[in-house]
Amino acid sequence: MSTSLTPHAPSLYEIEQDLQDLLDTEDLVSDEQRQEFEAQLQQAIKASIDKRERVANFLAHCSLSAQNCDAEIRRLQARKKTFENAEKRLRHYVQAVIESLPTRADGRPAKLEARTATFSLRSKPPSVEVLDEASVPSDYKNITVTMPLDAWEKLCAEMCANDNPLSTFLVNAWESGQVDVSKSKIKVAIDNGVDVPGCDLNVSGHYLVVK
Repeated sequence: MSTSLTPHAPSLYEIEQDLQDLLDTEDLVSDEQRQEFEAQLQQAIKASIDKRERVANFLAHCSLSAQNCDAEIRRLQARKKTFENAEKRLRHYVQAVIESLPTRADGRPAKLEARTATFSLRSKPPSVEVLDEASVPSDYKNITVTMPLDAWEKLCAEMCANDNPLSTFLVNAWESGQVDVSKSKIKVAIDNGVDVPGCDLNVSGHYLVVK
């Protein structure tokens, strides 16, 4: 039983190496071998040019395919956004309809029953509402700082040597940093009975549930 093997196509490296090997031996070719050598050289040059062209074409194909993928991603992202907006509007509409109906005997919002789904409202979990960010203590804030690596290394070395956390670099970093309120820390504190200045819990509102 015989099996046929697909001939191995030489790689760009192999073709370029063969061409270079021929060029390296040109000075060793005798007059009797010159005609044969020239024929081999022309064949090697043609093979090299053809291979280079195929590689260039494939690179162009890959680049164009990537661009087409980017375009398709943008199209799908726009399509996704359209569906998300439609869902958001419809959810708000259904919620408004339920809120307009009389509540049930137990005081909870009404339900809408369909053949295979039930629409109902559920109370939103308490969430932190920042009323005055300037009044929030630093304990409940995070800072994100971007600075050159050499400045950071110098800062670390200076702090280690002098034990001085308020060095010039640190002050500059603080002034240029992005400060954000940590609502998760505030939520934990309020749940534990701590009064956080500038903040309160928002316990009102509902959201739509579809089952």
